Parts: sequence; structure tokens; C-alpha cells
Amino acid sequence: MVHGNGRAVNAMRAGMVAALLASGCGGGAPATADVPAALDAPDAAVSVTPIDVPVATRDGGRVDRPPTSRCDGGQRDCYPVGCRDLLNDRRTCGSCNRSCDDTERCVEGSCVALPTGQVLCGEEAVVLASNARHCGGCGRRCAEGERCIRGACRPLRCDTPLLLCVEGEPCVDPSNDATHCGACGRACAAGERCMGSACVCEPGLTRCGDRCVDLLSDRENCGNCGVRACGEAICHVGRVLEFCVPGSIVCPSMSGTCTVCYSPRNCEGRCGGCCGSCTSGVCRNGICEPF
Repeated sequence: MVHGNGRAVNAMRAGMVAALLASGCGGGAPATADVPAALDAPDAAVSVTPIDVPVATRDGGRVDRPPTSRCDGGQRDCYPVGCRDLLNDRRTCGSCNRSCDDTERCVEGSCVALPTGQVLCGEEAVVLASNARHCGGCGRRCAEGERCIRGACRPLRCDTPLLLCVEGEPCVDPSNDATHCGACGRACAAGERCMGSACVCEPGLTRCGDRCVDLLSDRENCGNCGVRACGEAICHVGRVLEFCVPGSIVCPSMSGTCTVCYSPRNCEGRCGGCCGSCTSGVCRNGICEPF
């Protein structure tokens, strides 16, 4: 409230009325009139109410004054999201328009990286590879009886007949698991599969010794176990194919373990190709002659 001198105000009003009467305003003749007695009222308090005048821009547009901030101390009004703590809030770290990512905290208005391997789930720094409440991702909770290992929920034990052969790995069925066939750590070899807790050859393969082989193409077991294709020979559809020079004959070797090319005129103890061996002579022109 602003108080002024009531008598001075009344005197000013009286002067204005007298001037109007003297000029003939109102259509009547100039006349002298007494100033209403109301103007001689005692001193009165004058109330002045401030007016909120809008701010005008250069182009004449109206711009309302921003509302007074209603945020608590230490917070900033980040319109339109509301009040924010610029010193600690990851969404508005140091500025209303700056946010930290999932691997950073807001510390004193700056985004600071978390230790390697940690991320923020809400405001909690966690390791997704081992946290049972955030296993592999925020909010992924492991069930009772499970633990978080390498970002996946794994059982602490397995129900029979399943086996827990490696901690942190899923339960396995030893009746058909090729890595743990019949028991933990008993792995099947190449070409084998686990059936009924035993390693057996895959379809189309045959067991020769401790290996499962394809008798149609295996050079060590061509057509049957133990039949070899030596040198440059190949195993084709279960048969040994020798690439002999013209005039040579494919015969079993002296050891009988593979086939070789022999010349009928010089067959290393054999005469006439594969017709037999010279045990008491030499082979000349395909004929066994005595010494």
C-alpha cells in the first residue's frame, strides 16, 4: 500500500473542476460553482495496485513472463519435465539438455564412467554377467535355484537323470550328449554320436578299430577295414584305383597291405604279373626261370 497526502489530492481535483466550468463544458454558460464539499474530505489513504504488463517483442508479439520457479533449493526447473538436480541426475547432468549413458554416473554435474563391466540399472551399478537380479540385462531375475553365470541363469543342481558336468553350464542328458556320453567328460570322437549313453558311428560309417570311416572313400580302409590305397592310388566307391603306366598290372604288394603296380617282366619276386612268385629262379619276360 502507498499512502499520499489526501488534502493535496483534493486540491488538485478542485482545480480541474473549476477549469472545466470556466470553459463552458457541459453546454451551459460559464458559471462559478463551488467545489463539492466532498473534495474537502479529510486525508485519505490512496491504494496503488501494480499491474503485470506483458513484455512486447520487436515485432509486436506478446511474450508472457516466465513463471516463478517452484523447485526446491539446488534444483533447476527443466521445462517441461520439471525440477531436476543438475549435479546428480543422470537425465540432466550439468544441463537440462544433457544425459549420461548406461555406463556413466552423474557426479557434481559431470558424467563419469563406471568401472569396466558395470552398467546402471536404475541407480544401481551392476555387473550383468553375474548379478542374479539383472542377469544379462536390467530386470532379468534368475529363478530360485539358479545363479547368474556369464550373463545367463544356470541351475545349481540337476534333476535325475540329468547331470551338471560343468558349473555354470546347462544340465546335460548323458544318454545323448556327445560331449558327456554316459558320464561327464566322456566325449565321442569325430564321426560318432551318442545313443543310449554309448558312442556309435554315424549312419553310413563303419567302425574300423577305434575309428568310424567311410569304406567308399577311406584310403586306409577301402571297401573293407585294412585295405589300403598306397602311393598315388585312390579309393573310389570302395575300390582301390591305381594309375599304372601302360603294360603294368595292379597286384597286391608283397606285404599284402596295399596294391601296387607291377611290370610283368620284372615283378619283384612275382612272375607274369600277379600269377605267382619265383621262389627258385628269376623272372624273365614274364616267365619264372631257374637260376
